[in-house]
Amino acid sequence: MVIWKQIVLLYKRTVNFGARNIRKLSIDTTAKHSAGKWSSNILPILTGACILVYVDKYYISLTLVTGSSMQPTINPDSTSQRDIVMLDRTPITTRDYSQIQRGNIITFRSPRNPNDINIKRVIGLEGDTVRTLGYKNKLVLVPPGHCWVEGDNNRSSDDSNKFGPISLGLVIGLATRIVFPLGRWQKLERKFPHSRVKTSTYCDMEQLRHLPPVLFSEVKSDSHD
Repeated sequence: MVIWKQIVLLYKRTVNFGARNIRKLSIDTTAKHSAGKWSSNILPILTGACILVYVDKYYISLTLVTGSSMQPTINPDSTSQRDIVMLDRTPITTRDYSQIQRGNIITFRSPRNPNDINIKRVIGLEGDTVRTLGYKNKLVLVPPGHCWVEGDNNRSSDDSNKFGPISLGLVIGLATRIVFPLGRWQKLERKFPHSRVKTSTYCDMEQLRHLPPVLFSEVKSDSHD
């Protein structure tokens, strides 16, 4: 709610500022009066458009999801209309990655091709030990500043089991709910396979941060088998 109040306040201030400037510049002739009236009408529209672009880039945006990697949560029926989800961009705008938690669904740039945007579920965070599904190592220790992501439909998903942990710097937004089709309007719930993830603690991370980065690549222990 605080974000929306700030946006409304920004809009009002911009419109009032523009209106004051237009009154100062207007001249008492028919032609000039018409131009000033036209400017007064178009200014709120342009201001609104600029605010929408700003909000879409830094706060909230909508994205159309294609593919079947997140079934049955998103696009449950491949033959029906695709889902549109709402993204919260504030964790990226503020660089507050603590808002990204295990079980959240995120969109991110593919580590293989930055032009491709993927949507997956966060399974593990930095310091967690994840039991993988078909990755080159059975267990992986997630490095600082990274997370482990997987599709809900792992049989049709190009995720961390193929390319490993991803950097949080690749994250675009946090998917919060499905907004279209209207019949599928719903909040996207958090969930993750607890049995496959050994979560870290604060003490664990303080110790891990002092280890050489190479030690974060893979863990070859069989303790979780």
